[in-house]
Amino acid sequence: MSIQGAKRMSESALERVQAGLEHSIYGIDASGDRLEVMAGLAERVESLEQRCIQLSAMVSKQLDERLHKANRTIEVFESNAIEGKLATLPETYEVLGQRDLLDSKAPLAEYSLAEALRDEPKVRDVVGLGAARVLASQLAEDHERPVTEADIREMHELVLAGHHSAGSYKQWINEIQGSSHVPIPPSDVPDAMNSMTMWLRDCDAPLVWKAATVHAWLTHIHPFDDGNGRIARLLANFVLARGGFPPLIVRSTSDRGRYIDALAHSDEAGDISQLVRVFMTALNRRVIKMENPDYAWKMFEKELQVRQQPLFMRWSAAIDQFLDEVETRLLIDGFRVNRVGSVGVEEFELLRERNASGNTWLAKVGTPGTNGDILIWVGFASANVSRDLHPDQIFPSLYLAERAKGTRPDKPFLPQVRGLPARHDEVSVIVDENRVLFNRGGVVRPLRPSDAAEAYASLLGNHLRSINSP
Repeated sequence: MSIQGAKRMSESALERVQAGLEHSIYGIDASGDRLEVMAGLAERVESLEQRCIQLSAMVSKQLDERLHKANRTIEVFESNAIEGKLATLPETYEVLGQRDLLDSKAPLAEYSLAEALRDEPKVRDVVGLGAARVLASQLAEDHERPVTEADIREMHELVLAGHHSAGSYKQWINEIQGSSHVPIPPSDVPDAMNSMTMWLRDCDAPLVWKAATVHAWLTHIHPFDDGNGRIARLLANFVLARGGFPPLIVRSTSDRGRYIDALAHSDEAGDISQLVRVFMTALNRRVIKMENPDYAWKMFEKELQVRQQPLFMRWSAAIDQFLDEVETRLLIDGFRVNRVGSVGVEEFELLRERNASGNTWLAKVGTPGTNGDILIWVGFASANVSRDLHPDQIFPSLYLAERAKGTRPDKPFLPQVRGLPARHDEVSVIVDENRVLFNRGGVVRPLRPSDAAEAYASLLGNHLRSINSP
């Protein structure tokens, strides 16, 4: 195909998107030099949708039940985890199995208020979202029946079973945590939800764009006191399921930052393209796995095994691996690392509760033949590091202290290094997310563990050279 022919195809895909988004509150910026970028995005999304259609035709004949169970479990777990819910992946799998919520053919189990009140909260989170997912799947099977406000409220009633607001629109103005967007007032919610469901009924936009739009629209309205994100992700997957597409699973770890930024951008600019890019990444992962069900199931089993380890053990292993990398780099530069302690379960829990009683010395770093050394100690995470994290992502941090000059047996180490403010240098290893938050003087950078280890070793080396210089 010629370059001109490919360009016409891209522009045609873009025109279908723009036509489909009419009468919604969203669009895309395709002005000026953005035209070619948006046309390319529309074409890539269209190509991904074709793969989904082909995959749907293939798996409809021999759907691997194991893969369905894995998808359903991960979808419920990740959607809850994004909201800071505490059920682990193995717990989610076990609870869904016990309640027959993994069986795609099983009827929707009755989940009454009385049952909800008897369950502990994290079980209730799993069962409620799992039951709502079954309901959404059943609705998606009837292609002629539009989803209604009543359907959305019924899903919400399941997700928040036992909560006083379950199944009802909000009565008070609410906020979106970590966002400057102010949702519409309660009096405007019914009209806004009616506009959204009418658009969803009549819209013929490509499915990925349609799913992203209805997701962003619902979170923009924020019609419920709680559970808005989970309902939005359910609606997005309802749209995709109507086309036989795999479920969209936004990871609470690797996707979370881009996902939240994309939603904020859609609120501020009315532009849905960033969220579509996030959805493309997540959907492409599912397609790859569904094309090879045996591989996907093995990966799921491996993740279950990893997640079965207690959180403390996973954090300890991550810290040990990080310090091993730091130590290797320091040894190359002629510095020594002496491990002097470790964080126990009790200290770990205290620090996660922001209790300084869990503070622990971890290692001393110095230069052979000198008296100046630096202490690496563990304390609770600073406000700068924890500000944009959910509670289940907040872990103890590593800090530095400099040995006091002279004799101070009560406090041999000062709470700062080289005269910098206390806790100026901070490192927080985020478990299961393959990232480290590096905080220097209030500026927080997310880094890969290997890059963070290199930066931390370099920082320690510079501090030690300065301390021991004549």
